[in-house]
Amino acid sequence: MDLIDAFLTISGLAYFIALSHKCTLNLKPLQEKILFNLCGLAILLSVHLIKHWVAYLGLSVFYTVAAMLSWLGVSQWRFLDWEKPSPIHQVAMFAWDLGIALSFMSKL
Repeated sequence: MDLIDAFLTISGLAYFIALSHKCTLNLKPLQEKILFNLCGLAILLSVHLIKHWVAYLGLSVFYTVAAMLSWLGVSQWRFLDWEKPSPIHQVAMFAWDLGIALSFMSKL
């Protein structure tokens, strides 16, 4: 396993770890759980089972859009019990989503 696969595996697993508490301010809890389960599963499957360029392309586009939405503040992220979005959290999630997108792009 190389560094990119390790980063993507940790990112995929982080979605399942994040399900223990609410991470967004603008999604309902059920929507967030469904979205996080699908994202985590898609990352893990594409890295460890599917390993096809179409999956890498689709996820790189998805996470590029996700990074842009985080940067623009459409996706409002929270940390633990904070009730207001913070610029630090928005930039951190932008960087993480951009890292995932670039990782998938590098696998093309």
